[in-house]
Amino acid sequence: MYKIEQVLVPVDFSAFSRAALAFARTSADTPPRIHLAHILEPWRPYLRRAFFPYAALGEDDVEFEQELLDEARDALLEHLDVDLDKQKYIANLTLEYGNIKDDLSARVRSVGPDLVVMGAFGEGGVQPYMLGSSAEKLLRAVQCPTLLVRNFELAPRVKHIVVAVDLSPNSVDIVAHALGFALHVGATLELVYALPDPLTHDTNKLLARTLEFNPNRVLERSRSRIEALFDRMVDQVEVNFPDIEHAQELLSARKVVVGDPATALVKHADAVNADLIVVGAHNTATSTNRQLGRVAWTVARSAPTHVMVVPPQHAVSLLDSDDNS
Repeated sequence: MYKIEQVLVPVDFSAFSRAALAFARTSADTPPRIHLAHILEPWRPYLRRAFFPYAALGEDDVEFEQELLDEARDALLEHLDVDLDKQKYIANLTLEYGNIKDDLSARVRSVGPDLVVMGAFGEGGVQPYMLGSSAEKLLRAVQCPTLLVRNFELAPRVKHIVVAVDLSPNSVDIVAHALGFALHVGATLELVYALPDPLTHDTNKLLARTLEFNPNRVLERSRSRIEALFDRMVDQVEVNFPDIEHAQELLSARKVVVGDPATALVKHADAVNADLIVVGAHNTATSTNRQLGRVAWTVARSAPTHVMVVPPQHAVSLLDSDDNS
């Protein structure tokens, strides 16, 4: 069963970094181990030439770079209100020169966290229907559950979680992550399957003239099939014995929405006042593309609440496995 014991929090000098750290403190199991990481942009060649025109051996700029790292470290600790000697839940704070995509991704691999928690935006501020550049790069680069914190709360509380499922084996791992998180923070859970509407993107009404799509009729015909897939998916989620009864109660809340999957999920999460949306990184379990799927990408960019993106773990669809059995 999914547990959160190691958390990596990429930080900068934004309010969202403080929010991410506050959120991470509520999501880590006891004893919490939170690793903080900050990447500084490397020196531009022209800056080196301007600051150190006579340092033939490069000793002065290396010493100055270290002074900048020390200054950044002290400033970050003050900004985050962190005392490493007193706040034992902070494992360490790592600072280095590099770029977000490569060096921060390498840091994620080095720590091997159960969860990465970071602000959806950084020092550049909030932009509608966008993500901060660092969050965007990290989402595309790491194969680790990543939670984007979208608002600033000194004492964040997750009360209700919406879990996007496509009823494939990939969804089993997504549900396991969401369930483990919900059990730890004491949140309620709702499994949501978005039935795609083929007319959603028919802007010129070309399909509408030849194709009749009645969502209610489709749902009525598919209800037993959808329920069977829900049951089969839930049965594959591993749960520790003391939590079985509570987990069954949490996993019994299910919902089917119709429309463009990303839009329908965000709209439903907003309607039920969800605090967190959990979504798989890819639209289907059969995807071999390491980039984010369209649904995950759209939800991460447009959701008004926190979003956890879970990478895929399986490769065979429940529909296929059922038909082949």
